[in-house]
Amino acid sequence: MPALGLSILVHGDSKVGKSRFGLSTPAPRLVLDAESGSRFVFGGIVSWDPRTSPPPQPDGTWETCHVPVHDYVTVTAALQWLQSGQHPFSSVVIDSISELQQRAVDSIAGTDQMKRENWGELLRTVSETVRKFRDLTTHPTRPLYAVVYIAMTCKPENKWRPLVQGALKDFLPYYTDICGYLFMNPPSEPAGSWPGNRLLVMPHPDFVAGERVGGIFGQVIESPNVTEMVRHVYATYAPQTQQNGA
Repeated sequence: MPALGLSILVHGDSKVGKSRFGLSTPAPRLVLDAESGSRFVFGGIVSWDPRTSPPPQPDGTWETCHVPVHDYVTVTAALQWLQSGQHPFSSVVIDSISELQQRAVDSIAGTDQMKRENWGELLRTVSETVRKFRDLTTHPTRPLYAVVYIAMTCKPENKWRPLVQGALKDFLPYYTDICGYLFMNPPSEPAGSWPGNRLLVMPHPDFVAGERVGGIFGQVIESPNVTEMVRHVYATYAPQTQQNGA
């Protein structure tokens, strides 16, 4: 089967279901939780410290492997396991990239204020990490079905965009296959008219969003589910890829 995994950046307001969206990725999933926002999981969950032990093996009791991220070293340790291919995971979620960047700030500057030269180091460090996780969707021996980056959102100028500091705010949306804005049923709409939340995945004048999967999801995905999105991508592109001999 060709490697057609999705890399997704999703941003949105607080408590609109971003962490829940991440938990819709194919299981078994790894959640790198820098916000303590993915602890409340329906179904089986197991904890892991990638700095001290190998990944847990599926035994039928869990679908989500939860890694509390209190420092950047934990993230790099998890990444090394994933790059080795010696793991059981089908998908990875970083919750959130906004908070993860703060962990990188802590590792670079500690409690001191960031200096000018620190900002360049921060961009290189976090950009490299984001791209290395994304590249796991095309890993030569164990490609992932999905890599999801969850972000807070902000409106510094005229558009809502993923909340990250420095120049990363300009680069981050370009790194993934899909950049989406997640939102709930607005109060102006009749109750029940929109089931759950929606994910905007096409360019919009008010929100940073876009995709490079050929428009197969339309402008807005209702009640978005990552596993279903991955299935749609494979159903659309896998036959074509096999026909071309890839």
